Amino acid sequence: MKKNFRTILQSKPGVNKEPVEENFKYEECSYPDAELKTGEILVKTLYLSVDPAMRCRMNDDTGVQYMTAWKIGETIQGLGGVGVIINSQHPDFKGGDIVESSFNWPWILYYTRSQDCNQEIRKVEKNIIGENLSLPLTLLGLIGLTSYLGIKEKGHVTQGVIRHLLLVVPQELVDQ
Repeated sequence: MKKNFRTILQSKPGVNKEPVEENFKYEECSYPDAELKTGEILVKTLYLSVDPAMRCRMNDDTGVQYMTAWKIGETIQGLGGVGVIINSQHPDFKGGDIVESSFNWPWILYYTRSQDCNQEIRKVEKNIIGENLSLPLTLLGLIGLTSYLGIKEKGHVTQGVIRHLLLVVPQELVDQ
């Protein structure tokens, strides 16, 4: 029998407290049903996005309407992920396809999802990312979009005008 694993919220750190390892639990869980229904895909998670915006989901009130709070004992939902299709009963996807989503990617190794408007998943074009499978979560994801819009909207970039840009990158990103 195949093994599967997930990350759950075990306890809440409190509104103004720093999250600690004890707030989370990595545990074995059931492997998805082998029989996929029409329109479903079986995905193996390869990369997960860990974003600062996820912190508010640990509170009882997220402070925004577009994100719900995590519930204790349930699988954490991240803001993005990259995976590979293991099996498909969806006409747009086949086994081996690399896929990504920018919202509600569960922190579980293997999972089944149906393609609907609430859980959009997209194929990643290998000719664009090459072997860098995490690229949809960084430069081509929310981090890249935030950086681009910040420079474009707040950096006052004008064609023909020379500007200087100081780029600060957290050491954790450099060490990877």
